[in-house]
Amino acid sequence: MSDDKRELKPGSRLIVTLTNDDTGDVVMQEEHEVLQPAPAKGTTRGATPATMETRLVSQQWQDPVLAALNSDDGAPATRTTRGGAGAAEAAKLGLDVAKFAWEVVKDNKAVVDAKATTTSALHKGTGGLDYQGARSSKASSYTLSVRDSWIKSWELVHAQVACEGTFGATPRVDGIPAGQYLPAVQVYSPKANADWPCQLSVSATVSAVSNMGRGNVDPMITILVGVDYGWIAQKRHVTVKFTARGSQGLRRG
Repeated sequence: MSDDKRELKPGSRLIVTLTNDDTGDVVMQEEHEVLQPAPAKGTTRGATPATMETRLVSQQWQDPVLAALNSDDGAPATRTTRGGAGAAEAAKLGLDVAKFAWEVVKDNKAVVDAKATTTSALHKGTGGLDYQGARSSKASSYTLSVRDSWIKSWELVHAQVACEGTFGATPRVDGIPAGQYLPAVQVYSPKANADWPCQLSVSATVSAVSNMGRGNVDPMITILVGVDYGWIAQKRHVTVKFTARGSQGLRRG
């Protein structure tokens, strides 16, 4: 197959990789064989839906923690804290968490509004201007990629997931318990795209809220990021995790 003929055929192979961007290590790899390729984009008409069939040839996890997180054979990981239930849990700890769920990639495109992809963990009833001394932090990002095994330059899906923000903020006004808070935790995609017939969406969910402090407040939030990728009528799912802690900053896992 020549490099300028980008089309999937029966027998084509799709290679999916999940990479730790700091080290370049591939932490997960899948291989899919195309059984029935999708028609060329724009060629389907009427009520007949486009279809594409593949079979999973292999899947290998090199990171045991991520393997355990994704052990339900591609099903989305359990997300236990969201909406009103999550707010109630945070309120018991005296915390306000600004956002419990948000979209990172929608309709194959990254959400570019920083406010829409940022949460925080502060004392209830307060805002960012009530704190001082915040420091910047950035966790190692992940990139999920789907490529054609024959045309190495053809990347059908690209989804980079990053986490950055500020931590260690201390109260500047009276009435806020002493501690180190999280004024901003952003999970977003610096780059995301999907080529026909592939599809991509990414969402983030705060799955746990806790106070790790003994005496002083030290909020910690766990964020599960679900990457939904695939092709017509067949979907796959990978979950990665980030943790943000008031006294320590942001990290993967």
